Amino acid sequence: MASAKKLKGMIRHLLAAAEERGMTRAHLLSLLGFQNPLYVEQILKEMVADGELVCHGRGNSRRYGLSQRDERLEGVIQIARKGFGFVHVEGRQEDVFIPPSATGGALSGDRVAISVHSTSSRRHFRGIAPTHDDSSALHDTVGRVVQILERNHALVVGSVAEVDHVLGLTPLRRELPFFIPFRDTADSIQMDLKPGGWIQAAIVPYPDDPERPWRAQPRRSLSKGSSASTDIKAVCKEYDLPNPYTPQAEAKAAALQPVDVPREDCRELTAVTIDPESACDFDDAISLETLPDGCLRLGVHIADVACYVPAGSALDAAAQKRGCSCYLPSGMIPMLPMAIAATLCSLRQDEDHLAHSVFMDVDPDSGEIRRHRRAHTWVRIRQRLNYGEVERFLSGESLPHLKDGVAPLLTACGKLAKTMRRRREQTECFLPFELPATEVLCSGTPLKVIGLRQKTTGPADALIEEFMLAANSCVAADLAADHVPALYRNHGAPSSEALETFRHEVGWLLGKLDHGLRTRADLARMMRRICKHEAAPLLLYPLLRNMPRAEYGISPEGHYGLGKNCYCHFTSPIRRYPDLLVHQQLTMKDLGQALRPATEVESLAQQCNERETTTDQAAFAVSDRLKLRLLQQNLEQGRLRSLEGQICHISSSGLSIHLPAYATTGLLPLRSIPGGPWHCNPEKGVMTGRDGQLYRFGQALSVTVRDLDIVRGSLELRLQANETPSPRNSKRRSR
Repeated sequence: MASAKKLKGMIRHLLAAAEERGMTRAHLLSLLGFQNPLYVEQILKEMVADGELVCHGRGNSRRYGLSQRDERLEGVIQIARKGFGFVHVEGRQEDVFIPPSATGGALSGDRVAISVHSTSSRRHFRGIAPTHDDSSALHDTVGRVVQILERNHALVVGSVAEVDHVLGLTPLRRELPFFIPFRDTADSIQMDLKPGGWIQAAIVPYPDDPERPWRAQPRRSLSKGSSASTDIKAVCKEYDLPNPYTPQAEAKAAALQPVDVPREDCRELTAVTIDPESACDFDDAISLETLPDGCLRLGVHIADVACYVPAGSALDAAAQKRGCSCYLPSGMIPMLPMAIAATLCSLRQDEDHLAHSVFMDVDPDSGEIRRHRRAHTWVRIRQRLNYGEVERFLSGESLPHLKDGVAPLLTACGKLAKTMRRRREQTECFLPFELPATEVLCSGTPLKVIGLRQKTTGPADALIEEFMLAANSCVAADLAADHVPALYRNHGAPSSEALETFRHEVGWLLGKLDHGLRTRADLARMMRRICKHEAAPLLLYPLLRNMPRAEYGISPEGHYGLGKNCYCHFTSPIRRYPDLLVHQQLTMKDLGQALRPATEVESLAQQCNERETTTDQAAFAVSDRLKLRLLQQNLEQGRLRSLEGQICHISSSGLSIHLPAYATTGLLPLRSIPGGPWHCNPEKGVMTGRDGQLYRFGQALSVTVRDLDIVRGSLELRLQANETPSPRNSKRRSR
């Protein structure tokens, strides 16, 4: 009897020579000779399931033919936990489905070449989720990976693990397989690898084992054990975050001399910086003057970094590669040497510094910016302030330590910011994503997680945000009007599906379904209505996650979240490369020098987007794991018996539970919930059981930890012993 590979080749050869109608099963069997009919039947089923063949008719009248193939396509593949995958091809609305047996050894993130079949053969895959989401429609396009063009994960970071007496790697990234055996145990013995330590390994194909077609080859040991410090080190290695600048690089940066640019002397202005108390670099300051015509001249003064880091310099290349500064609980990884970020360019109190300023003449009654201009300046900061003390002042507290002129400046700025925000709310209908951010607190050596702190947006944050948004908008308008090749900050509209899901979730939680979200103004009104509700995070965080990422582009395409048609980033050149690039282009324009061409700027846009995404992913990965480490510490010390959470998502996998105390989410698997079988109704946000009991979106539950995996950043929960679902007619909502 022929091997499966050989038999498939014979079937392909016969069907390639067949008529357009294909061949019946009986005809195929007769041409194949003395093959086992049941064996041939199994091979035919596999080939149909893989999308190689199409089958028409039933029973003995079934006819088989080769699938109609499109041209070879290329794209990035994502592999689901059940083994199937999807390939996103640029320009195609629908992703291409890849069956488990057709992935060709590809891993999530790999760039692959695929052969595509236009067929609906996916219906043969019983028990496989239709698409990325349970509610998605079936795709009719099935493909097979024919070549791996570029490995996204040639080297991966993970923890050494032992499964069924086999030593291997548990990758840090959840999109990769849970366990990859080592290719050669001699490597692990030689490197003295023990379960629990972090390592970096190469992933190589291993076609001899269809169940586990990859093997790990250890390349470097990162740590022998696991701790908060090693977690951060592992994430930094996995996401290829840069190391701090060397002492030699810092010394070179400290000796830099600025490019000579004509400047206005603005050192007599009362200018202040307002930053977090822990800030060590100060790249923006504000001032305010009253003009003879009654307008207020708002000055936003930004550190003139481009005069120290001109385009094409060695330091510019280093900043390009980093893309942005990365902020982790263990400290900051700066985009620029600290000699520049915290000394030369930092707008420190009582020192003369170079600035790139935007002056906006604002109507104090309407908040309208009547005119604006930009200039290179000298500034001298009257006083460094932090958000906390400015908030206390704006709430009416007297601050005796304020220097002359600072108190009236803050009073006027607070009033103007409110007026400008009110106008922007009316004219731009921006989306009010005013959600608290959770900061992981660490201290000590070795580093230890000591708690979490919620950071809310207060009046001082809103004041600075309002003025920075105004400056960014004015600079973007100038760039567009003068046709200067630059990077704009663009943000696309959310999909209709995301908006409809949000509308339904609001209805489930608040008991009233709104009439649709036809415009951004409708969405903004709904968000304002719920932002003060105790369950606002339950609704707004998923909406934020389901929106397109804001990205940089060569053309102003509008910013949906802010409601702006033309917007750029100008106000943070110390920590973001796109801002620095804008400064560089404007400085070269002011000096009459040749600008970077649009083609180069467009290439830099893609690079900046990729670095920003990577840096964000790394920061989230660190935060997720440190939160779980804190949870683990509390469990081990007996300080935690149960967790209070709310159902934030219902799927065929189970219930996702938001845990406010730890600002994280865990999964309550369907298999562990008594009372099944359970039926999910995504249209109503409920899951009903055999006896009519149900769980609903927003419902409060008491849970305990079933399994906590710091390596993968995942949390599995189980119900408290006394926790039961609601009766079918219950109106139970969040507590």
